[in-house]
Amino acid sequence: MRWLAATAMLVTAAAHAQLAPTPGNAMNPAGVNPATAGRWMDEEGMGTRIPAARTPIGQLYNIPFDAPDETPDKKDLGWKNGGFVELGGLHVSGDEHSAGFLQYKDLKTGFYVNNFAAWGEKASEARYFELSGGALGMDDQFYRLVFGRYNSWRITAFYDATPQVFTSTYRSLWHGLGSDSLTLDNLTPGGLASANATQTAIQNALTTTPFSTLEVIRKKAGARLDVRLTETWRLFASASDQKRQGSQPFGAVFGGGGGGGNVEIAQSIDYSTYDFVAGAQYAGERDSLNVKVSASFFRNDIDTMTFQNPLFVTLNGTSGLSPNSFTTGRFDSAPDNQQYNVKAEYARALPELYRGNLTAAVALGTMRQDDNLVPPSEFSLAGGTVSPGGVPLANQWNTVDALSRTSARARIDTAMGDLGLSIKPAKDLDVRGKVHYYETHNFMSYQACNPLTGQWGRLLNDGSGTSLLLANTLAGANPGGTSPNAFNAAGCDIAALRALGIAPSVGNVPLASIPYDVKQLVASITADYRLARAASVNAALERESFRRDYRERDETWEDKLKLAYVNRGIIAGSIRVTYEYDSRGGSAYDTNPYEPFYSASVGPVPAVNGQNMASWLHTIGQFRSFDLADRKQNILNGRVDYAVTQDLDGAMTLQLKDADYPSDLGRVGHQRTGSANFDLSYRAGSNAVVYGYYSFQSAQMEQKGVQPNSC
Repeated sequence: MRWLAATAMLVTAAAHAQLAPTPGNAMNPAGVNPATAGRWMDEEGMGTRIPAARTPIGQLYNIPFDAPDETPDKKDLGWKNGGFVELGGLHVSGDEHSAGFLQYKDLKTGFYVNNFAAWGEKASEARYFELSGGALGMDDQFYRLVFGRYNSWRITAFYDATPQVFTSTYRSLWHGLGSDSLTLDNLTPGGLASANATQTAIQNALTTTPFSTLEVIRKKAGARLDVRLTETWRLFASASDQKRQGSQPFGAVFGGGGGGGNVEIAQSIDYSTYDFVAGAQYAGERDSLNVKVSASFFRNDIDTMTFQNPLFVTLNGTSGLSPNSFTTGRFDSAPDNQQYNVKAEYARALPELYRGNLTAAVALGTMRQDDNLVPPSEFSLAGGTVSPGGVPLANQWNTVDALSRTSARARIDTAMGDLGLSIKPAKDLDVRGKVHYYETHNFMSYQACNPLTGQWGRLLNDGSGTSLLLANTLAGANPGGTSPNAFNAAGCDIAALRALGIAPSVGNVPLASIPYDVKQLVASITADYRLARAASVNAALERESFRRDYRERDETWEDKLKLAYVNRGIIAGSIRVTYEYDSRGGSAYDTNPYEPFYSASVGPVPAVNGQNMASWLHTIGQFRSFDLADRKQNILNGRVDYAVTQDLDGAMTLQLKDADYPSDLGRVGHQRTGSANFDLSYRAGSNAVVYGYYSFQSAQMEQKGVQPNSC
């Protein structure tokens, strides 16, 4: 892929209002900063001295911009303005429709405004403004406006857009992409008389369907107000609106027991996210305080999405229904939700305590959604029954009355606390200690039970399949004459259900949602000791503990030891070597902690002849999830920064990593990684810096599993 741009630039004056660069795009990856308009790098700045000025680790300073030549005239009470525009013609050739080329950018042959900026300030009143932007009229355009009064107040407004292209070779069988309803163009909903005939019709339709592009365009606009009340107090507030619209690939499957077929539909996206933030900052002689409150509201304008089904459906768990009756499919889209957070940070200088500094932070948050749930099926399912058992399906699942509750009532709360202390007990010794705590509490608890029938479980794909709790009818599993529908008598009372003492037919029917919770505690202490004027050593000890609800391990803990040596005097640069040793362990490993939420928990295990026990097995007892497994890890890092000449910097970074997992199955043995990076930085005169680098990484990992039918 290649593109050429011819540009013309008009520069009228230099900008003086110093603010952060604006958002950019692929053609302006560093953004557009009006403060650099018409300015060149300072030939007498710190980064251009002979010999060259360097940072404490030996690297070259970036060359700063020069200051304005003239001294502002105090008698000049008017506005001073300036700006620039970069525009020209853009030519794109090659595979310009490739999704990889289109990703996150919009480049087309034709006239193109790459970027522009304007600025102005009135020194007598300390007022200023900055305006910048680029890619006018394109899908990746961006703009920013800043105005205010120095050291008093400032308002920042912005708008930017980014396209995300997922594929440019999608053959759509539907029209209505981007809406809440996809309708088949030339195919029969529900398929034809057989699976083979249906498949042939789909293949014929695809051969005559042209390529189309699936993309989502994100557009975001917002504003922020900063106010300086006094020398010590500042306030800020911001609001933003982000809109995402378009289509993206999305998998759909029809038919129970794994599905009679699958198809990739185009999921319609119409999302809005509104963010609000407000806060206060205090900075005194010894104390500082930051308080921030935020709220985020997500809204989905496509609550439920339907699509006409082109497949011939395979039925599973039902009798009396026709495969052709399942003409549409349905998705309950991402729900409207909201998030609230409050955070406070405090710091205090403690000169009387070994020149110490205390820091503390606390944050509380909550995430909630109460989306209306959709009925398990949009079809009446007339004439159909559950097989086995014979319970009628007609008008028992196409209403919200078939749900244990009609809305999600989902909520997760979070809490964070952080406390740190740094002291200097000796001239060359710095010691820092820190404790960090974080937790989530999940209040989501949904039971999958139909109050109309007393059946536990759910329908699959609008009723073409079922995942329902049935009693075991194998001889000896339950008392003679036990009906497959014996569980229905308990209704939606989980305690009464388990009190029946009846063995289920399978153990993997989901009965309730799993409220995952986590608690994390990290405690660390670090010491830095200065050996000499240009050398120091560092040591750190850390313990990280997790407590998780409904995971294979209730608790895990990891101890980390880190050692470092830094020398800035041996060579014309610096040398840094670090070593880290980590050791993770934990409580007893439970291969199936999710059993209370599945049918395996409602009755005894049916240990009888002919019983397939696969649905009672979550995983093999010797298997270990790599994020919870015992692990010992060694990491060795080295970096050398070297001044090759006064204008040329070189650096080399090396890493060796070895992780040992003493598991029988899963990730086992050693995971070894080696990487190297070499980079050069050359100051080509006083107005440019040239960079180059080379990276290499090699890794190997051992895994071990068991074939499904090896026993």
